[in-house]
Amino acid sequence: IVARIGNPVHPSVTLFLQMVTYQYENLNGTGYPYGLTNDDIPIAAQITAVANAFDFMTTHHPYRQAWSIPYALLELEKWVYQGWLSRECVDA
Repeated sequence: IVARIGNPVHPSVTLFLQMVTYQYENLNGTGYPYGLTNDDIPIAAQITAVANAFDFMTTHHPYRQAWSIPYALLELEKWVYQGWLSRECVDA
């Protein structure tokens, strides 16, 4: 796919690949696909992880209701405490 969209070393492509590849990594190493920790996870992927989590929590799904924004923000705080998400990214 990257070969079809243009230069695979273009900064935008590199950023996109980081976001897609590492968005499910957790800071404490419990994520996947590589079990990376802390600074080994690109900041773009850390930001994407927070955005994905917030979107999932606040969007209605056929199997559960959307959470309120305050409740979702509290849940993100729990995920920071558990070592899954970056404090800096959640605070942003």
